[in-house]
Amino acid sequence: MSAREGALADRDWWAAHVLIAIFGVLVAAILVAVPGWSAPLHAWVTLAAFVTGVLACDAAVRAVRRAARRQWRSALIGLALAAGLGTCGAGLLLFGHWSRAAADDPFAEAPPVVGRGTR
Repeated sequence: MSAREGALADRDWWAAHVLIAIFGVLVAAILVAVPGWSAPLHAWVTLAAFVTGVLACDAAVRAVRRAARRQWRSALIGLALAAGLGTCGAGLLLFGHWSRAAADDPFAEAPPVVGRGTR
């Protein structure tokens, strides 16, 4: 790599963004599968949504910079990635809200009812 090339010359910048977002979603899915881990799940979903939002902002900035240089293909890839990451972050927040509402449901995991006359 030449010393004159900047960070914008990196053609695989999007791969790290996608891999980090996939990691966040996979860990959230694993925490959903483990019963009784609602607090770590909500903390992780919030963190993953924030990081995904930051990655979406970075992808949007890169898309604007590429469009300013008239690199239309790279700009469209950046724009599509920003939209996808933004949707993923919003989906994580909605999922976190939905799972929190399900955890607050008093009938979600009701204890077994002991019938009369069991003594």
